[in-house]
Amino acid sequence: MFRKQRRPRQALTEEESIEILNRHGVGVLSLNGDEGYPYGVPISYYYDDGALYFHGGRRGHKADSIAANPKASLTVIDHSETYAEEYANNYCSIIAFGKVEVIDDPDEKLARLLAFTLKFVPENPEHTEEVVAKDVRGVTVFKFTIEHLTGKVGKYTDRAQSAMKRD
Repeated sequence: MFRKQRRPRQALTEEESIEILNRHGVGVLSLNGDEGYPYGVPISYYYDDGALYFHGGRRGHKADSIAANPKASLTVIDHSETYAEEYANNYCSIIAFGKVEVIDDPDEKLARLLAFTLKFVPENPEHTEEVVAKDVRGVTVFKFTIEHLTGKVGKYTDRAQSAMKRD
């Protein structure tokens, strides 16, 4: 169903890709938007056991696009550095493919929104819990179930250099 990477020796392992998902919390969610145009929107997320969780409004381009077609991808760039003299780029990125659904269960919705918020604001969990409990009704929480995860390093990274020496 999903294409194989064109340069498999530069591929990240699943564990390395998950590490990047956990290390970061911002990526670009790509959806099928209005009139068939691609819709890429930056989102904050957190990863848990094969799924990404994020939130948004009840209405809007993102929610409407997901309702019309739940298939999506998320791109996270771990790092990127250009070497002008060599016309090369040292990079590391991942792409997750999967389907997005709305979490309707009120208890799960609250738990996921709280976990999301604590990822970004871990300093005062008691206060965070109060704020989230007040705001949860006005927020939509989405679950992005990952069906395929792929990652790649540029040929100038240390890891890629090691991989190329094995070939």
